[in-house]
Amino acid sequence: MTIYLEELNAGDTWSWVVSDLVDTYPASDGWVLSYVLISGTEKITFSALDNGDKFQVLVPAATTASYVDGKYGWAAFVLKDGDRFGVGSGNMEVLPDLVAATNADTRSHASKTLEAIEAVIQKRASKDQNSYEIDGRKLERMSLPDLLTFRKTYRREVYLEDLKNKGKSPVRYIKLQY
Repeated sequence: MTIYLEELNAGDTWSWVVSDLVDTYPASDGWVLSYVLISGTEKITFSALDNGDKFQVLVPAATTASYVDGKYGWAAFVLKDGDRFGVGSGNMEVLPDLVAATNADTRSHASKTLEAIEAVIQKRASKDQNSYEIDGRKLERMSLPDLLTFRKTYRREVYLEDLKNKGKSPVRYIKLQY
């Protein structure tokens, strides 16, 4: 089955038609298509409407406006007469409602982490001790070479994200003529 969810915006109307279940679980035969999205703190459920043999998903903007942005696992399943069959599952993200938001940090994990690493490196430039101990409790900082390696890794990840967002490939082709 080809039911895929990747990204949906909170505050938008969620609408799509599912037509590839027609042969096995037609809506006209009494099957109900339902979805569950679950994160560490949230659970979202909704069902599709029948549209002939197809299913029409329609979740109003007023409903999705209350959904918390974040990463979710999802499952789609059909129900009829007490029987339940899974027809799709995966991971997806509910994006924040930028129209209603007064502020939002929409940067990726890699961008946020890179900024934090660079802030640590900048602060570390004025500290001369790598570890200290007070009353038997010891604090040991990550070494500067380790931080620089960490930064290099996250710089590369941010670079690749930027390329992807611009629709470019990280692979370069060099044409040779003989």
